[in-house]
Amino acid sequence: WSASYRGGEQTVSASTYKIFVVAYALNQIAEGKLSYDDSINGTSFRECMTRAIVRSDNACPEAMLAKFGRQEVTDYFRSRGYSGATNFNHSSASQTSTNDLIRAMTEIETGALVSGAERGFMIGLMKDQIYRQGIPAGSSAVTAGKVGFLWGYLNDAAIIYHPSGTYVLSIMTNNSSWTKIAQITAKIESILY
Repeated sequence: WSASYRGGEQTVSASTYKIFVVAYALNQIAEGKLSYDDSINGTSFRECMTRAIVRSDNACPEAMLAKFGRQEVTDYFRSRGYSGATNFNHSSASQTSTNDLIRAMTEIETGALVSGAERGFMIGLMKDQIYRQGIPAGSSAVTAGKVGFLWGYLNDAAIIYHPSGTYVLSIMTNNSSWTKIAQITAKIESILY
């Protein structure tokens, strides 16, 4: 089952857009168009993707978008059925919606967006990401996710590996707090389990 509030609303993705960019790169690797060891931004794609997800580095995903093309990445996700809310060409900052983040996380977990060894690599990065004050702080389970913070926006999306069942959660806020995101997560988890 699923529930959302304003889930289709386009908003500033902040660094959650890196989920889409890294997923795109991993699909390029799976198709043999790229290698983990190919060079980008003075390092390897493997290291660049690691920096983008684990430490939320900005230079690496921006270099990847420049290489792939912002419109190309936007069109790729549109062709996979993602909404018009996910757009890497917006004049101020990349945009997405809670629903599209939920879809991406669900499809990463099920192997529909990133599969095989690339899926394992991406989930490993998301489990290792260092910003843990939102969804991870509110859950009693192992989480694999990605945060975004820019201007007043605090966003978090995660796969939550709860012992009673795996679920996906995305919370996008403006002028809120990590504490509030953790509280929402804890409340949802208490309802589920």
